[in-house]
Amino acid sequence: MAKRKNSNKNAKNELTKREDEVLDYVIQGLSNKEIAEKLTVTCSTSKAHVSAILRKFGVKSRTAAARIGLEKRNATRRQDLERP
Repeated sequence: MAKRKNSNKNAKNELTKREDEVLDYVIQGLSNKEIAEKLTVTCSTSKAHVSAILRKFGVKSRTAAARIGLEKRNATRRQDLERP
């Protein structure tokens, strides 16, 4: 069985700065249209960013992407707190 190109563990590190920004809005529950308005881009551009995030995380839903994004952010916070 072939491995996925991007594992969930490393996917957050592979997001672009803009995708990370879009992920913030996905976590907040915004629609593609609302994300487009926030970023002053077209709806199809925001949809493309969301699709890229789903692909990189290897998931099919915005909810799953939001869950992974939150888990990764919580893990990063824990690591930051553990550093001397």
